[in-house]
Amino acid sequence: MTLIWVAVAIAGVLGAPSLFAASPLAKQQPDWMPKLERAIGLDQQGGSHILLSLDLDDLIKGRLETTRDEIRSLLKKARWQHQSD
Repeated sequence: MTLIWVAVAIAGVLGAPSLFAASPLAKQQPDWMPKLERAIGLDQQGGSHILLSLDLDDLIKGRLETTRDEIRSLLKKARWQHQSD
């Protein structure tokens, strides 16, 4: 069990500098370790802003129309006669 933790600790020490590619530790890596430059996305660079808005009146109106149409279809299937305005 101790051997596993020693292996994890060694892997963590050797792998940690690659997580911080811009740090001075990354430049001191041995040549045999992969040097990966991580490209960060717009969200991490602060260049992406999303604004969502909702018109509540339109939403309610649409839901009411959909519900009305569904009720009409169900009544028509049941052969219910109704007078529309």
